[in-house]
Amino acid sequence: MPKFKPGELVRVLKGTHDDRMPSHRTGLVVEQLPTSKSYTKMYMILFIGTDLELKFHEMFLESVDKDLT
Repeated sequence: MPKFKPGELVRVLKGTHDDRMPSHRTGLVVEQLPTSKSYTKMYMILFIGTDLELKFHEMFLESVDKDLT
């Protein structure tokens, strides 16, 4: 079962670096990307307020929705 679903709000964890990523580190899961291993997941993230999409492994993401409850 996927850890995140398309449309879910996520944040890239501190310590994860990509020069292109905005400082707020928050975006929407656009899609789960295919991988050769069933036990690991990759996701395409669309960063809020930009047209920037970046790919991240699930271990570098956290759900923002849990902060809202």
